[in-house]
Amino acid sequence: MYGHQIFRLTAGNRAELINRELRKAEYQDQELHQLVDSLMIAEDDLKSDLAMYGWYYIAELKCFVQIKTEHASLSSVKRSDFLTNIIGY
Repeated sequence: MYGHQIFRLTAGNRAELINRELRKAEYQDQELHQLVDSLMIAEDDLKSDLAMYGWYYIAELKCFVQIKTEHASLSSVKRSDFLTNIIGY
């Protein structure tokens, strides 16, 4: 499968395909960039595309994981609280 074909899959199917390939013996000692190079995909494009759907690459795990978040509104949080708690100012 080539890059242009992979992007026709849903985000979940893309992540599962990449994860399945990374688990194969031939890629176990390699990194994501080596796999995507062989598939002719730009690593940054793949990561940013999957991130739009909640899939993030965790290098320590060598796989994409889906992180579900609830919608939050910053309007209900004071700016000073946000800076103190989130950014550490």
